[in-house]
Amino acid sequence: YVIAAGLDAHNNVNENEEPLSLLSISVQKAENLVIKDWALQSKNRSSDPYVVVKVDGKKVGKTQVVKKNLSPEWNYVVECEVRAPQDSVVELKIWDKDLATSDAMGAVILRDLPRGEEPVVEWRDVECTSDCKDASGRLYCGAAWSKPERKPPSSTKRRHLEVLVLKDNPDLGDRGCAALAKAAAATPSLSRLDLARCGCGPQTGFALADELCFQFSVERPRAWIGVRAPGAEEEELDTKPRPPPPDPRPHLSIGLSRNFELGNDAINRLAYVAERSK
Repeated sequence: YVIAAGLDAHNNVNENEEPLSLLSISVQKAENLVIKDWALQSKNRSSDPYVVVKVDGKKVGKTQVVKKNLSPEWNYVVECEVRAPQDSVVELKIWDKDLATSDAMGAVILRDLPRGEEPVVEWRDVECTSDCKDASGRLYCGAAWSKPERKPPSSTKRRHLEVLVLKDNPDLGDRGCAALAKAAAATPSLSRLDLARCGCGPQTGFALADELCFQFSVERPRAWIGVRAPGAEEEELDTKPRPPPPDPRPHLSIGLSRNFELGNDAINRLAYVAERSK
């Protein structure tokens, strides 16, 4: 047997690096906002406001649109991760929703954000912007940031499987190879699996083809569903959802030479997956 493993690249992090902070932003309500939808009768003049939330220029959230209301309530909270919350700038820009476009209604800028578990909300005046010179009203909003508890540095590094060579072990048999092949193919870091001269048969081919379809996002033909390999026992279907495979899945080389009992059906299934996973 030959097993080759390497250090997990995802575990090689700088343990001295400052962890990300969690920034929580709350947009509760507004009052006396500017009218953007004009009508002949004053009672029909209003706006359809919503708020776009940006942190350091990057959009992180948006409230719902409240129709025809100059004092809307959103009760909206959004969270995001930031590297340096003390220096972060939160922009809460108010827009009036129209059929094709939106009109700016002003903005509130949050700086010098406090530390805490819950956002500190208070009334803040809506300021004019370059695209809205007639902003009015105020916004009941706030933000706060918190740091996760720092875990002690790990003294060990995880390892991941890269190569598994089991060739020249005919006593493994078809059932043993099928179980090994399915488990090995589900290992994201594996780049080579050698089962040459291991007594692989239809069960190995069927199990390996099914697993590779999942790992490389290849759609299984309907003709495969419910068909068992010759000699395979009926198994209960596992209905639990599986986490998606890594994207892109690393290249996987499989050696199945001199396994004369594979059979045409298993070979055709493996060829089908190989052709569509390139």
